[in-house]
Amino acid sequence: MAISPTWITDTDQFQVFSYLQNTLNLDMGTLNLRFEMPQSYVDDGNLLVRAFIEDTSGWRAYFTPIDWASIAANNYLPMDVSYNIDIGSLEADDGFDITQVTGVGFDFNANGKPVEIQGDVLIDSIVLSESQDQSGPVDPVFGEDNPVWNVWISADPASHWYFENEELVIEPVWTGDSDSITVNYDSKSSTDITAGSASVELYLPASYLNQGLNYQLIIFDSGTGAAITNSISVDTLTGDSWNTLTIPVMNSDNFIFISSELDLSQIRGMEFFISTPSVAGLPTDTLRIKNFTLTP
Repeated sequence: MAISPTWITDTDQFQVFSYLQNTLNLDMGTLNLRFEMPQSYVDDGNLLVRAFIEDTSGWRAYFTPIDWASIAANNYLPMDVSYNIDIGSLEADDGFDITQVTGVGFDFNANGKPVEIQGDVLIDSIVLSESQDQSGPVDPVFGEDNPVWNVWISADPASHWYFENEELVIEPVWTGDSDSITVNYDSKSSTDITAGSASVELYLPASYLNQGLNYQLIIFDSGTGAAITNSISVDTLTGDSWNTLTIPVMNSDNFIFISSELDLSQIRGMEFFISTPSVAGLPTDTLRIKNFTLTP
């Protein structure tokens, strides 16, 4: 999202706002932002930017202003800002319900910034995540066509997940009772992969090798069609390294299920699924996932 303000005085103010597609419970959740802006804004230090969230009744809660002086900007290089959401740390309207959040926005205040300091402000990424102990959508919210990630963890409730830059970080606590993790990616558009591919990248700690874990990949189209690969041992992957997992050739040797309705010219998204055997003492090292990619 590109914001192109025309600063006329050193007291100018404006606001941007967007509704979410889903109502979120952000109690103990997170807000992760990525900004790009000219170095001159950061060097001056006066520009005041405050993120806020809005509930279904229109009540708002404001985060502390972004401290640009503590962020290393460099001629539009991305700057990452993260908040752990605690209602006690927010400046909230009376009646604000943090369990019913339906919008997010930003207040911009020149706050004494000289008029001659101009330039676009780009908000590359806005990710609101529910509590790490919940399952729910992780959605960059500006624009109806932005992809959605969904995470489901069937394991000990102490398991956590969160976003770090553009990587999904999962900190599992396995119970040893056929636990599983599912990560769903919905691109919200259709891609013809008839002559292309679908893939995702997984960082696998070496401690997960030789433990009996398996993974599967699933693709789904814009209708009701889907395909699920056979279970694949993680021992086929490289430990302590990023691995690119790619949907294999579409035939019955590689898939446990291919629906007759599947349309490879209308692929909308894919899933990564990993499951454990029913044994105790499995590793709890961090898994990382990034770059779901549908390539024509």
